[in-house]
Amino acid sequence: MKFDYTSQYTDFGIARMPLVFVEFSNPADSLKRREVFSLVDSGAAATLIDAQYAQELGIDLQSGKRIPFQGIKGTPAIGYEHLIKIRLTHDSREVTVPCYFMPDLQISALLGQAGFFENYKVLFEHYKKRFELTPR
Repeated sequence: MKFDYTSQYTDFGIARMPLVFVEFSNPADSLKRREVFSLVDSGAAATLIDAQYAQELGIDLQSGKRIPFQGIKGTPAIGYEHLIKIRLTHDSREVTVPCYFMPDLQISALLGQAGFFENYKVLFEHYKKRFELTPR
């Protein structure tokens, strides 16, 4: 599946980023689903989603294991680990991955190394402003 980078307004101007629609769903309740525009981020250690989506997915946020994540700010941010199903909009298959719900995440979702990159071959062609995702 090939995707063009998406233009986004940022504090430093317009940036083109590898964003893709992903449907997140609760494995315990298949009716609890939410499509989220997500950043494919090879620098992210794990798959993160903003905590605002936990209730919508029927997830008790704080029942998950608390995991500190260290970012560029230096102060650890807490994520709550839950198993979630993900499905790319243009893909028929779902995979269950560990996902970390994080309050005040600066983007809706990050698709990172643990979970996402384990299930997809990711090819960035930044010079062409496109990327490709291939299921394993």
